[in-house]
Amino acid sequence: METVTLQGPVVVIPANEYATILNRLSKLERAFAELTRLLEDLDDIKAMREAESEYRLGDAVSFSALIAEVQAEES
Repeated sequence: METVTLQGPVVVIPANEYATILNRLSKLERAFAELTRLLEDLDDIKAMREAESEYRLGDAVSFSALIAEVQAEES
C-alpha cells in the first residue's frame, strides 16, 4: 500500500485517503472564500438598506409637508 508521510508528528495516511483529504480541504477553502465574499457584500447591502430607509423616510416627510401645504391652500 502506498502511503504519504507528513513532517511534524508522524502521520501515515494511505495515498487514496490523502487525496480525499486534500479534495475536501480544497472544497472548504473555496467555501470559506465564498463566505468571506458574501460577508463583505453583506456590509454593502446593510449600507444600501440604511440609505434606502433614510431616503424613504425623507420622501415621507416631504410628502407629508406637501399634503399639509395643499390642505393649507384649500382652507
